[in-house]
Amino acid sequence: MTILIIATAILELLAGAMLFFAPQKNPDFKDAPSSTLGWGKMYGAAALSAGTLAVLTYLSMDPEVVKVFLQTFMVFHVLVGIAAFLGFRKGDFSSPAVAIGHAVFALATIYFYTTTL
Repeated sequence: MTILIIATAILELLAGAMLFFAPQKNPDFKDAPSSTLGWGKMYGAAALSAGTLAVLTYLSMDPEVVKVFLQTFMVFHVLVGIAAFLGFRKGDFSSPAVAIGHAVFALATIYFYTTTL
């Protein structure tokens, strides 16, 4: 589970920083209107916050904090995975990679939640 927490922290902080500070660098936002870039920045802020929760969880590893982490990320990864999949099917995203990544993290989080707590 420690690896999941560290991987979550790294990926969310990196993706969050990219989307918050330079959303125009995302290939799917290449010709996007400024309002889309604004939405990208807001998702970046959410991802940075999620990454911060992962870092704080890793530093604590208190069972109650870990439980909150797992509950929060189950919801986060399931919902973002669904949204990304629907966006890919609609043609908003050029690749299903984000949906697949969040699905994998959702399954791992559900696994640890159901087997560890």
